[in-house]
Amino acid sequence: MKKISAIVLFFCCNAILIFFEVHKQSKYLKLSYEIQKLQAQICDLSQQKTELIYELHNLQQPHNIQDVAVKKLMMKNIELKKIKNIDKDFDEAHQ
Repeated sequence: MKKISAIVLFFCCNAILIFFEVHKQSKYLKLSYEIQKLQAQICDLSQQKTELIYELHNLQQPHNIQDVAVKKLMMKNIELKKIKNIDKDFDEAHQ
C-alpha cells in the first residue's frame, strides 16, 4: 500500500511541476508578444514624432507663416503709408 501511495504522490508531484512549467511558458509567450507589440508601437511613435518635427520646422519657415496668414486667415499685406506712428506722450495724455 505504501508503495502505491508513493507512486501516486510521485506522479501527482510531476503533474503539478509539468503544469507550472506549461504555465511559465505560456506567461513567457504572452510577455514576448507584448514586448513585440510595444516595440512596434515605439517604432510607429518614433516615426510619427519625426514627421511631426519635420512638419513643425516646415511650418515655422517665414514664407509658410505668410502663406497661412494670407490664405487661411485672409490677412492682407499692409502698406507702409498706412502705418501710423503714435507718440508715447500723446498716448499717455489721453488715458
